[in-house]
Amino acid sequence: MGVRCAKQGVPFSEFLVAMNATKECLWEYLEREDFLDQPVELIGDLNLLHALTRFFDRVTYSAALGYETFSHKNEHSPASSLSASTTSHNGRAA
Repeated sequence: MGVRCAKQGVPFSEFLVAMNATKECLWEYLEREDFLDQPVELIGDLNLLHALTRFFDRVTYSAALGYETFSHKNEHSPASSLSASTTSHNGRAA
């Protein structure tokens, strides 16, 4: 997912905001639908919270690796070297 977003030019900070918004929307949905209001289900609620947190942490970590991979590959590609050498110090093509 990270490589795909990086290729599309999505800044990593925007990806993180989107992931956090998704997590918040999911949590609000669960609260609104009374999934989390029954005291008998407290242990299940805690397990669900833990699983959701772990899921979003893993997605974020995986995306970060994808962004790093994309960035690393582009630093060493001939196309990035060519574009860097044809760009003058003011940011315009020579």
